[in-house]
Amino acid sequence: MSEEEWEEVLDPDVYSIALDKAVGIVNAMKKAWEYVQPVYEKLEDKIRSEVRILREPSNSYNVIAVDSTFTPTISLRGIRTGFILLAAVTYPKPERPLFRLKTFKDKFDEEEEPSSLPSAVAKKAEILVMRDLLRKREDFDVLVRDGDFPPANALFSSKIWAGLAELAHEVMKTAKEKNKGLVGLVKRISTSMIAYKFLGDELIRIIEEAPRKAYKSVVSDLLSDPVLGWLMLDAGEYIEIGRYGDEFGDLKFAVSYFSTMVKRKESYIR
Repeated sequence: MSEEEWEEVLDPDVYSIALDKAVGIVNAMKKAWEYVQPVYEKLEDKIRSEVRILREPSNSYNVIAVDSTFTPTISLRGIRTGFILLAAVTYPKPERPLFRLKTFKDKFDEEEEPSSLPSAVAKKAEILVMRDLLRKREDFDVLVRDGDFPPANALFSSKIWAGLAELAHEVMKTAKEKNKGLVGLVKRISTSMIAYKFLGDELIRIIEEAPRKAYKSVVSDLLSDPVLGWLMLDAGEYIEIGRYGDEFGDLKFAVSYFSTMVKRKESYIR
């Protein structure tokens, strides 16, 4: 069999441009890393002073975890449709999981991304399952949603999220009445609440005073919760950032943090 001749797929100039871009990114990361070292030193003592150790897990309570998955939408004569599979799993009791299959459909809305529809419907459906479990079952102590709770999307007034805030409030009210715990499990985060807890508005100044505009996003990432947690905490350790209602200056902690972040983004856009 004759040897195949390989041809260059890309023009050499493209490789050169890509290499220059890669070098630029690495240099930006290096400069940003050097810039945040004094900040890390300042944060480390404060974070380590509040470290707590996770206790051994107990089997004396029951947890129900709620999650969902969905199919991509199918376009049919002006509407979008698809399926959502919901599940509620009990731990550590070896009970049979609860499953629900839900169909959804909606008219096209030019202002919304097609991919946002199943996500929104699935989120509402999960909160509905949580509400129904709280209403009908007593044999558990903690109810967990694979995702944030209360859902941050409840803050938005768009049609696709209509009714989510009221539904989440009903779940919280019922859980309080029945003395059940509620947990939102968030695995992928980009917030900087740890740094904000210890630095306050100084966090914004540190980001904005980065040597070059190109470094700012890297500095922001290096001061994010997942990076600080990875650098400052060992396995089995955690710190309590705070509660939604904790006072932080003149505002509640969560309100203060998100207000500050929104103002920074608005000024950055301008």
